[in-house]
Amino acid sequence: PDAYRALAEAHRVVLEAIEGSRAANDPDVLRLRTTLGALLETRLDDPRGALVQFTRVAADEPTNEAAALSLIRVASRVGRWDAATKIVLDRAALAGGPDETLLHALEEAASAQAGWDALTGAFEAAIAQRADLTSESLRDLEARLATWHRDRRADAEAAEAAYGRALSHDATDTELLAQLAQLQRRHRGRPLIDSLLRLSQATGGEADLLREAAEVAARVVVDRGLAKTILERLLKLASERWTSGDDHPPSTVSPDAVDEAPPSVGASTHPSEHVEWALAELLRVHNEEGAAERIVELLETSAKLPFARPRARELLHEAGKTALDRVGDAQAALRLYASLFEEDPRDAAAARRLAEVYATLGRKEDLLAVRKKQIEVAGAADERVAHRLDAALLERELGRVDDAVATLRANLADAPRHARTTLVLSETLEAATRWDERAGF
Repeated sequence: PDAYRALAEAHRVVLEAIEGSRAANDPDVLRLRTTLGALLETRLDDPRGALVQFTRVAADEPTNEAAALSLIRVASRVGRWDAATKIVLDRAALAGGPDETLLHALEEAASAQAGWDALTGAFEAAIAQRADLTSESLRDLEARLATWHRDRRADAEAAEAAYGRALSHDATDTELLAQLAQLQRRHRGRPLIDSLLRLSQATGGEADLLREAAEVAARVVVDRGLAKTILERLLKLASERWTSGDDHPPSTVSPDAVDEAPPSVGASTHPSEHVEWALAELLRVHNEEGAAERIVELLETSAKLPFARPRARELLHEAGKTALDRVGDAQAALRLYASLFEEDPRDAAAARRLAEVYATLGRKEDLLAVRKKQIEVAGAADERVAHRLDAALLERELGRVDDAVATLRANLADAPRHARTTLVLSETLEAATRWDERAGF
């Protein structure tokens, strides 16, 4: 030890002798200081003294990576995380970006010295004071700090704050947004919604993220207005992707089944599944708000998407029912049920509701046309008989006795013993004073 002390002192003497006549970055000066620092660190167990020498070398020759690594090593031994942090940031400012070699050295030192708390505190404070770092550097350094908080200190709140600062330098960085959202899922509040919306936008419109944001808004934050806005955005996005795709695998899920078995969320989720889910959720919101008119509009518009026809007709049926029973809009119901009946005259439910509307509006001619179409497409005799009887009564009301009689006689040809037809025909002939026909009948 005495020999090493003498050697170190000799280095100091030489340095004092030549410093006045040599530049600070003179190779001989740098070499002497580096050797002196190594002697103090490894032979004399004087890390503080070594830190002084390595700090001078790093300052006088900023590109000297070996000096920077030595500085980090000895600074960590004496708890000088401010010095270790400073050299990392100095090199980042010089190079235009963080030096991974130095960062790895800093991480190894923190692990070896159990210094993660002290390091992260010094690192955060130092970054806040720097005005010579690029936005990209600040983003990457804050992101690195966030991972230390998260992975080394298990401090999710500090990590979340660091990710937030990193994103202030690059608001559309998808990796950072994803990491931030993952942390915010702990509490599933408004910050998570904001991150999910930003991430969806940054990725070109990710439907899964919009769905998650809508779920949080509706069920956790309980903000109906916000949930509705997100759901409308999701429905629009998923609808556009469904209709613009090369193929349209149709959805056959009913609204009642969506809550029981929601579609799986992931890259393989077809746009039609997001449409079904968003549609069901929007209908629930509109029901809670009592917005029956909006329900009719939403159902009718959605039915134009490439659903399988049974599903599309189901939506139109619900639209017609809502228009008639809740809105009281007979004209809208008429339009909807008429289109359903025109497409499929065998749809008994559509025919029944269409007949109700025509009857309410007093449109007997149109109602008669419905009955005639039903007679035409009826597959069973009892169906034809029932429809003819209704048609005959309408014809009689319209003063077309001959037509009514012919319709009723056609009924008896199908069902000779049909009592109701027999009675109506008898009454019709009697009212028309066609006694000969009645007697013959």
